[in-house]
Amino acid sequence: MPPGADADRKWKPDAVLLELDLDLLQPLLREFVAAIGLQKSLHVVQRCGGARTYFPREPGPAHWLSQLIGHDDARSLGRICGSDPAVVPKAAAAMRELRNRHFMALRDSSSLNKAARAVGLTRRGAQMVLANERRRPKGGGSQPPEPAPSRPEGEGNAGLRPRAGSHRAACRRSGRSVRVR
Repeated sequence: MPPGADADRKWKPDAVLLELDLDLLQPLLREFVAAIGLQKSLHVVQRCGGARTYFPREPGPAHWLSQLIGHDDARSLGRICGSDPAVVPKAAAAMRELRNRHFMALRDSSSLNKAARAVGLTRRGAQMVLANERRRPKGGGSQPPEPAPSRPEGEGNAGLRPRAGSHRAACRRSGRSVRVR
């Protein structure tokens, strides 16, 4: 098989049977999960995540949503959204977490390149996932990143390079001539 031959295969979230931390989901998606389950909610996210979408209160059996997740579940989403257009969140953090878990599961049984292609990562992206997994605490779960250290009082921008173009402005203020090329 030539390299990248299976790269066009789209990774599906239902291939991962691991638990997902629901804190990674936005409130609307948590409601979706409570009503129709995680896998079907992720199918809706893949189909229309990031877009303003109309969910009819009573979708017909031929409606795209009924075809995607089933008629009863489509009616459940219609009741949640109340016939108003809703912006379905992309759930980027949750999808990334699922993709990374799927990659790590595949990585145990195949090469780095094959596992990366299977989930749609580049080799460099796969290496970054591996590095992040090594740094993650062994207890599992997502830990929020530590805040960046703040500057001590009075330091201001000490040690930072001045903004581009500020030399010319400083020369004008001091009365020195500026050579323009």
